[in-house]
Amino acid sequence: MNEQKFINVKNPEYYSWRGKECREFVEEFLKNSKGCSAAYEYAVLKYLYRYPKKGKSIEDLRKAKRYIEFLIEKAEEDETQKSS
Repeated sequence: MNEQKFINVKNPEYYSWRGKECREFVEEFLKNSKGCSAAYEYAVLKYLYRYPKKGKSIEDLRKAKRYIEFLIEKAEEDETQKSS
């Protein structure tokens, strides 16, 4: 594997451009989250974090929006289960 490909896999610029790696930001944000909601929250953060550095990809915004929809559905399910 050439050096540039390794860098793009190990530490792509769009995952570390805000002064810390996306992974570190997500770990701090989600340290108290659990279950599938944590997975959805992670996806939202990931897509929003890298959006500006990936050419302001509308696709990344659509992906983030979809995971927000999953979060809403999960919250509604949880609310229904609590009230029954």
